[in-house]
Amino acid sequence: MIAPSTITNVGRGLFIVEDLYVPPNFEVTLMSFCGPIYGWGDWHRFSRYVQSMSTYGICLNVASLTSRRILHAENERLYIDGRPYTHGNIAGLINSSRGLHNSSRTNCTFEEHENSHESPYMSRDVSRYIVVNAITTLHASDELLVNYGWRRPPRAPFS
Repeated sequence: MIAPSTITNVGRGLFIVEDLYVPPNFEVTLMSFCGPIYGWGDWHRFSRYVQSMSTYGICLNVASLTSRRILHAENERLYIDGRPYTHGNIAGLINSSRGLHNSSRTNCTFEEHENSHESPYMSRDVSRYIVVNAITTLHASDELLVNYGWRRPPRAPFS
């Protein structure tokens, strides 16, 4: 187990999520959890923690979810953040209301479909469903890609 505090250059590694700290202007990718994280409680507690870390998105490997038979309702399985995804790709941004769909930064692969934004299941509902199912079944070496990004504070208005 490698704790973030022991790493001088923040980068890829195995972390326990509760120990994760991302300093300003850095990004870290959490490739997998070290063991199950059942102790996190409900989605709201987990999402509040994620938001407190200034996250810009969590990505799940959809192939990993389907291999564990984590399924979604027909209208849910195609949409994350209002954007469709396909099984076998990284699913997409989870719990992101910022619309950051830059695949080079998030390792997300999206597929455009006609009328893709007309699903009644938009980002938070779909994301909550997928993440809750995923975090209750994760074990060491399971694939969960988490991208944390530091949000630049807004500029002060001119006085």
